[in-house]
Amino acid sequence: MKAIELIGVSKVYPQATGGRAALDDVSLAVEQGASLGLIGESGSGKTTIAKILLGLEPASGGEVVIAGHRIDGRPRGRRARIEHARRIQIVFQDPYLSLNPRLAVGDAIERTLRLHSVERSGARRRALELLAQVGLGEREADALPGMLSGGQRQRAAIARALAVGPRVLILDEAVAALDVSVQAQVLNLFNDLREAEGLSYLFITHNLAVVQYVTDDAVVLRQGRVVEHGPTRELLARPTSPYTVELLDSIPRGIPRRRHDPVVAPAAALTESTSS
Repeated sequence: MKAIELIGVSKVYPQATGGRAALDDVSLAVEQGASLGLIGESGSGKTTIAKILLGLEPASGGEVVIAGHRIDGRPRGRRARIEHARRIQIVFQDPYLSLNPRLAVGDAIERTLRLHSVERSGARRRALELLAQVGLGEREADALPGMLSGGQRQRAAIARALAVGPRVLILDEAVAALDVSVQAQVLNLFNDLREAEGLSYLFITHNLAVVQYVTDDAVVLRQGRVVEHGPTRELLARPTSPYTVELLDSIPRGIPRRRHDPVVAPAAALTESTSS
């Protein structure tokens, strides 16, 4: 069973685009336990795909399936919303979008657990277990988000996303706001969690080095259409679409720019660090 499958999906926002399709016949799949990179410039359709998968927007056409369940817009009713949340969660670029600034991170995770039927007596213990899984402890559990470093906040946001036991995580530029050394820690954490929990990832990013480091396959989007799709290293080393070549030519300094060289992350981003 595939973790995510989009078959011929389209999306039109009539008022915002004058009828132009934000997505046009998009098909892609993420196998269970696999990681797929979604690459493209602003306006390419990446966020629209995320909204459709999360049930925030209905597709205008095509079929959307998550963990064997067909998705058709916003889940109706509390039970349906909870069941959908257990299938898929998102980690944003800014952890403040996931964390209440007035609520200690441990309390935020406990509230999520209790919403999903974990009894109060076990919620604190489970919250601390989740925080430990992402490298945080009781001190961080009792802290407000503003008292934590950027890397710690992102780890707390990941723990909160994991609280409901999802099979799929959407990672929306999830390391873009972090320093390079902290990015390394979080990327390694994603790889460790994927191996330990069997998670599937849809990694939305413009950073090609990050895509290579954490994904098996990649899809390149342009103006709502898939222009290239294949194994990540092969796609980045030997692109066939002129648009992908343009993206490769625009990558930051410090990453190989020659068209047929493999794209690799800067050494600092691939080195395990113990600071946070």
